[in-house]
Amino acid sequence: MAERLRTATLGAEIYGAPLHYTVSIGIIMVDPGDGTPLNTLYKLSDDALYQAKRQGRNCVVRSKRERDGRR
Repeated sequence: MAERLRTATLGAEIYGAPLHYTVSIGIIMVDPGDGTPLNTLYKLSDDALYQAKRQGRNCVVRSKRERDGRR
């Protein structure tokens, strides 16, 4: 879903003029009742966003927590 959102912005125009920008997204997925404090989830998704920016921007990065399989 995040990748579809990112690619949907490519080639955007306003009043016929192309817009030139990138979209970087940091995400984390949790199961209902996970119990992880909200501030921790914010931190993990923010870390993923900054990782996307370090990777050259215009990409989607999932939280390290999810990639490592940690819960």
